[in-house]
Amino acid sequence: AARCACRGGVQAVRYACRGGVQAARNIDGKILILDQYLVVLGISCSFISVLFLESDQEDGDTFTLVDCLLGLQLCVSLASLFVVWRFYRLWARLKGIERECGYRPFWTDPLDCVTFFIEVSLLLVMPIPFLPASEEHTDAQEILALLTFLRLYPVMRLFRDYSPIYKSRHKLKQMISPAPKFGIPLSVKAALHQQGLTLLWFTWFICLVIFGYVLYILERKDSGEIMDQGVDESREGIEMDDREISRGLGSLMDNLPGMHSTRIQ
Repeated sequence: AARCACRGGVQAVRYACRGGVQAARNIDGKILILDQYLVVLGISCSFISVLFLESDQEDGDTFTLVDCLLGLQLCVSLASLFVVWRFYRLWARLKGIERECGYRPFWTDPLDCVTFFIEVSLLLVMPIPFLPASEEHTDAQEILALLTFLRLYPVMRLFRDYSPIYKSRHKLKQMISPAPKFGIPLSVKAALHQQGLTLLWFTWFICLVIFGYVLYILERKDSGEIMDQGVDESREGIEMDDREISRGLGSLMDNLPGMHSTRIQ
C-alpha cells in the first residue's frame, strides 16, 4: 500500500509538472504574439516619424498633413500601451508558473514595475500633434521624432522568443541544475556561437542606417544655414567685383585721348 501510494504521488507530481510546462508554453505563445505586435507598431511609428521629418510645414499652418500623421502616431502609441500592459500581465503569470508561487501582479515586483514604467515612457515620447508650426517648435518636434526610433527595442525581445535555447528552456531547467538564466544575453551568445558573422553584419547594417539618418537630420539644418551664408557672401563678392570693374573701365576710358568718357553704370 505504501509503495502504491508513493508511485501515485510521483505520478501526480509528473502530471503536475507536465501541466505546468504546457501552461508555460501556452503563455509563451501569447507573449510571442504580443512581441510581434509591438515590433510592427514600433516600425509603423518609426516610419511615420520619417514621413514627418521629410515633410514641409510652413509657419502659421494650423492643420496640415503633418498633423494627420502625428494623430495617427498617437493612435499607434495608445495601441502600444495596451499591448505592453497585456504583456506584463502575462509575464507575471509565466513567472508564477515557473517559480511555482502562483500569480502575483507585476507591480508587486520592483524590477518588473521599473521596466514597465521605462517602456511606457518610451512609448509616450513622440512629436506633439496639432501644434502650430514655428521655427522653435520645429527643432523640438524633430528631436522628439528621432527619439521614437527607440521604440524598436522589442526586436531584441522578439529575437529572444525565437531563439531555440529559449524555447527549450522548460526542458533544460529539468535537466540542468542549477539552470542558467534564460534571457536575451544567453540567446545572443547562442546565436553568436552558431551564426556570429551573419548576426554581426546584420546588426552593423541596421545600426549604420539608423544612426546615419539621425546624423543627417541633426546636421541638415546647420548645413543649410552654412550654405545660405556662403551663397550670400558669394553674391556680395560678385557685386563688389562688378563695381570695381566698372570703376576701372571708367577710369581707363577717361584717360584715353580722343575718346569720350563713357562710364558703365
